[in-house]
Amino acid sequence: MKINLPTLKNVVLDLNERLINNRISNVTLISSKVLLFTFSIYRKEKLLVCLEHQNPFISLVEFDESIPTITGGLNDVLRKELKEAIVANIKLLNDDRVLDISVIKTNDFFEREEKHLIFELVPFRTNLILTDKDYIINYAAHYSSLENNRPIIRGAKYEQISKNNSFNEDEEALQISEVKDYAVECIHSAKRKRILERYQPLFTYIKGKIRSLKNKIKVLDKEYEEAKNKLIYQEYGSYILSYIDDPEEIKRYFIDNNVEVDLTIPSGQLANLFFKKYKKAKRTLQINRQEHEKANKEIQYLEVIQNQIDFMDDDDMYELAKEVMPFKFKNDSKKPNKRDKYSYVVVDGIKIYFGKNMQQNADISFKIADKSHYYFHIKDYHGSHVVVTTDSPNKEVILTAAEMCLILSHKTAGDVQYTQIKNIKKGPELGLALLNKYELITLHSVRNSTIELLKNHN
Repeated sequence: MKINLPTLKNVVLDLNERLINNRISNVTLISSKVLLFTFSIYRKEKLLVCLEHQNPFISLVEFDESIPTITGGLNDVLRKELKEAIVANIKLLNDDRVLDISVIKTNDFFEREEKHLIFELVPFRTNLILTDKDYIINYAAHYSSLENNRPIIRGAKYEQISKNNSFNEDEEALQISEVKDYAVECIHSAKRKRILERYQPLFTYIKGKIRSLKNKIKVLDKEYEEAKNKLIYQEYGSYILSYIDDPEEIKRYFIDNNVEVDLTIPSGQLANLFFKKYKKAKRTLQINRQEHEKANKEIQYLEVIQNQIDFMDDDDMYELAKEVMPFKFKNDSKKPNKRDKYSYVVVDGIKIYFGKNMQQNADISFKIADKSHYYFHIKDYHGSHVVVTTDSPNKEVILTAAEMCLILSHKTAGDVQYTQIKNIKKGPELGLALLNKYELITLHSVRNSTIELLKNHN
């Protein structure tokens, strides 16, 4: 969203109406480019400042979720300079996209000091600058040298940006409600980006693991073909035993079949050698298929994880990271929140729970669900357990739960099994359910409404 000058002026009027004489009680860095200010008196909304290069903007926003701040650097400066400061005035500088927030803060000597928090909301040239009452720069997110047309240097006087005459004042102003809606999207986007950055080692590991498993399958397939070709050894051994008293016939047979063999070895011993090779090849085929199936299942599981990341919050990601990469995250400094609820959506007043990792799958199916509730799972593929918390789901609830199974496995068509919880039991592995009986629903597509429902789950 590009905020034009008339819209920005309306935003400033809105800020002045609500924030003057408010004390800044907290500053949160959602990301290095997105800041959230909380106030002690006006608590209904918070001030969001987005300094993303393409679409910088500022707006009040209703947002009640607790977000941990990024520590160090900018966070430390803002908290030291602005926390407990009182907002005195908010204005645009030079009638352009530069916002000047004047604050009054009591210093360590109990003296009231005026400071200016300046946001340059110019696309591709965004900046945050702190100055004293005379506009002497104390801090800037981005500095520039003396050679620059407008140097940003600590101790230098702040120079205003030259007014951009192309910034049309005659454009129609956006509604404040539109700006606030976009602000909420910005917060979610920043949170998402932050989560993805924090768990980048997990994503890299999963991609590498999938690539490694696919290479393993190629090797297994080659080994399988080689072992399958060796099953002929049983025929060789049997032929030798059939003509054990006719060495010339045995010699002719191997010559005709173009098989190199040491015929100086006694016939009985040679037959046994072929039988041993046959048994070894047969064992290799059996183990090979087991390893092949195991690798395929692991690939399915990891690919499902990749597809579910869009529906995970920070706590979900942390649980997943500990599950997939315990060697990396088990001693991580992050303390997970005690989960008092599992993810769910509501359809026709009925909660539909879904798991985001093996532990959650086990919990919702075998701990929180009643025996009369309904269990859903994509057929013959890794995926989330989906539990409908009623003993009589209607058609809409059944359809939504089945669609959720497909979406969470990154599929748009397929078969979904469903049955009451009393008809399933724990499998030998965490998160595995064994079904005694079930009904099957086949879907050829999923609705966009269900995708959106999942994205906005509780």
